[in-house]
Amino acid sequence: MMKNPVNHAHARILDIQRMSTEDGPGLRTTVFFKGCALSCPWCHNPESIAFDQQLEWIEQRCIGCHTCMEACMKSALSVDTKTQKISISRQLCDTCAACVDVCPSNALKLIGCTVGLDDLCGELLRDSAYLLNSADGGITASGGEAALQSVYVSELFERMRKAGLHTALDTSGYCPTHRLEEAARHADLIMYDLKLADAKKHKQMVGGDLSVVLDNLALLIGMGKRIWIRTPIIPGYTDSVENVEGIARIILEFCLLHGQDWFERWELCAFNNLCSDKYSRLEKTWPLAGVPLMDEHSLDRLVEAVVSLGLPPEKISWTGMTATEGQQTC
Repeated sequence: MMKNPVNHAHARILDIQRMSTEDGPGLRTTVFFKGCALSCPWCHNPESIAFDQQLEWIEQRCIGCHTCMEACMKSALSVDTKTQKISISRQLCDTCAACVDVCPSNALKLIGCTVGLDDLCGELLRDSAYLLNSADGGITASGGEAALQSVYVSELFERMRKAGLHTALDTSGYCPTHRLEEAARHADLIMYDLKLADAKKHKQMVGGDLSVVLDNLALLIGMGKRIWIRTPIIPGYTDSVENVEGIARIILEFCLLHGQDWFERWELCAFNNLCSDKYSRLEKTWPLAGVPLMDEHSLDRLVEAVVSLGLPPEKISWTGMTATEGQQTC
């Protein structure tokens, strides 16, 4: 499992997204942390998996001047004479950013930066005026896996709460228990992934031990945290009735131990295909390229299946973009 690679005063950040309505209640500013111990084949943020900085080439911006190749001292860049596409040798590239600096069209971009806690807090507090006017609006730490940089996240949340802002941690639950406990200490809400019910499939598909995820969920329940469960519904991976019913049974087991109030809602998050370009920029193949959006009937059927097992229907819903409507449904 990936270790925490940064001291508490600095963290590796991927991006900051403002005015988000999908990362918790109200309007939110979401900080995406870089680095994840899982490798989900459907990941919608593939650039967030590696902790290290990465170079990406944005084909639509490239004007074909090849200035970048002249600037690269490692000969890490090459061009296909037929397609004129730039390729990046990940073995040779040391992310020195010399090519980024000289590119006249910003076709090359360095993903990920190290940000000091004071600097990030100052940046986020610029949004406090509108976040405080939104019911439960606030700051979300997402990723990657934000809990891997737990000391930083904990201190970030503590400062945001002192400023009156709601805090939310979006986590896969797959990280050392003490790190999750630390990251969650000052979180008002936990958005917790339960992806697969079968331990063997969980290990094969995403590379993590399901027992760690479930033990960490029990920890958060014991801490009295407000919890939203989230399940990505991915065609060919997690979209079967069998899988969703299996997750429902896991939730019901926790209900037997802790009552039904331990979780506030369970969202079945419909697959979207908006990330395919991210894979091409990193010269990676996305196994779900070309897979169509799901239809509302299929998602409704999954909700009906889990409700039939005894879960309260008012707590279960699906969210996302569908082929039927072609729009976001919350």
